[in-house]
Amino acid sequence: MGQRVLVVDDEPDICWALKSALSGGYEVVTTCSGTEAVSFLATGEYRLAFVDAKLGDMDGLEIARKVSDLDLDTTVVLVSGYVAGDDDAVQQALESGLLRAFIAKPFTLEQIRRLAAEVLPARRPLGGG
Repeated sequence: MGQRVLVVDDEPDICWALKSALSGGYEVVTTCSGTEAVSFLATGEYRLAFVDAKLGDMDGLEIARKVSDLDLDTTVVLVSGYVAGDDDAVQQALESGLLRAFIAKPFTLEQIRRLAAEVLPARRPLGGG
């Protein structure tokens, strides 16, 4: 099984684009629901989550706080077309380590791939090399 990445966005096209961009090297699961995202994340099976700042049922910072409260080994990246990277709450979350990064929409798929590669470096084969 590859390293698991969760994509959480209320826009299905964004979920599809991120899944397509990452599917070559990672096992990618998508959801449009913050509540469902927390359920997925609580399993502890996800190493990275790209989370939209504004969802219908909760916001991305709330999801990041739940990841922290559950002491999960999941890196959270906030993605938004509405919230700015210099927003006070976003800056505090970045400084405290609650978020690894903030990516503004529109973004390039290369930005997503590069960040995933930084967070989830390729695994080396067992037994040397």
